[in-house]
Amino acid sequence: AITQLQQKKLQTNQQLMFQSRQMDQLQKDVRHRQLVLEELSSISPEGRVYSSVGRMFMLQPVDEIRTEIRTKISASEDKAKTLEANKTYLEQIAAAGARALWHRFPRRLASTSASPPVVSEVRDSVARVTLANPKQRNSLSLETLRLLESTLNKHADDSAVRAVLLRSDGPVFSSGHNLREMDQGEALRRDVMSQCSRLMLRLHSLPLPVIAQVSGLATAAGCQLVASCDLAVAASSARFATPGVKIGLFCSTPAVALARSVNGKMAMRMLLTGEPITAQEALNSGLVSHVAEDADLETTTEALVAMVTRHSRPVVAMGKQTFYQQVKLPRDEAYRLCESTMLANLRLPDAQEGIAAFLEKRQPNWSHSDKEIVEKQK
Repeated sequence: AITQLQQKKLQTNQQLMFQSRQMDQLQKDVRHRQLVLEELSSISPEGRVYSSVGRMFMLQPVDEIRTEIRTKISASEDKAKTLEANKTYLEQIAAAGARALWHRFPRRLASTSASPPVVSEVRDSVARVTLANPKQRNSLSLETLRLLESTLNKHADDSAVRAVLLRSDGPVFSSGHNLREMDQGEALRRDVMSQCSRLMLRLHSLPLPVIAQVSGLATAAGCQLVASCDLAVAASSARFATPGVKIGLFCSTPAVALARSVNGKMAMRMLLTGEPITAQEALNSGLVSHVAEDADLETTTEALVAMVTRHSRPVVAMGKQTFYQQVKLPRDEAYRLCESTMLANLRLPDAQEGIAAFLEKRQPNWSHSDKEIVEKQK
């Protein structure tokens, strides 16, 4: 029975790898066609350009080509949605398979760390997600990355959840990628990198605040994981590093999140030396938002979580999404985006309840509804 479950798990992981490659290719195709559309926008609608038809090139009206490209983009996006749904389903199967292995054969698997590397529970409206593979220093293997993403997606769909708390078991928060996977061929390496990037982007797009509770060492992609969270509370003994340069593998993908959290000089210091920085240095440079004495780490984190979760879920979701969008825009475009967001925010029931509660000097009673209120025309 254990062999059958392990084979089923392997097959599911292989299917996930195939789905991921298909999605990556679709995204590249869509981006390529969007770039072509951008180039065609500079040509008069009455113009004609050459288009490939099989092995031939034919002169066609620009409008026809634009319509054809838009149709292909739409078809690719629809296929991508189907693949994403299939991928989510497969991730759920993979997670269920890992749990089934552990629950049915705990003694046989305990020595090989076959328990799920990610576990979660919801308590007090908070999804508490734990990196639970201390024997492997909570490395971000392909399985772990997929489980983290599927776990986040599951909690994002739960209307009762107000925030995600990301923490770890053991003396290391996360040692980053599993280097054994980096030595198993180009295809696996590509899947790991692609999945890691998707996870980091998902942390930003998730409609919930994500708070990291960091104890021990966070290195390479583990440091990237902390930098990608919305808030982070570090124990005073915690350390952060991007040491890839020491083994000939520059931490280029961790640098993306790092450079968006700390100043350039600090980022380059970490990337070029590979040496760890202290929790206080991480706080001073913006990598973490809070530092607590080791004995007070959990208490400090829980207090922060309580402050964040007392607010309206749709209001926080809207604000988080807009924050990450506007920081990439020129100032005038950022203001236009945020004006639009605030107007949309004012149409939410909880905005109107909050304003009324303030004026009436009482505590607001949040509905957590994201249905906008349509004003009657006067």
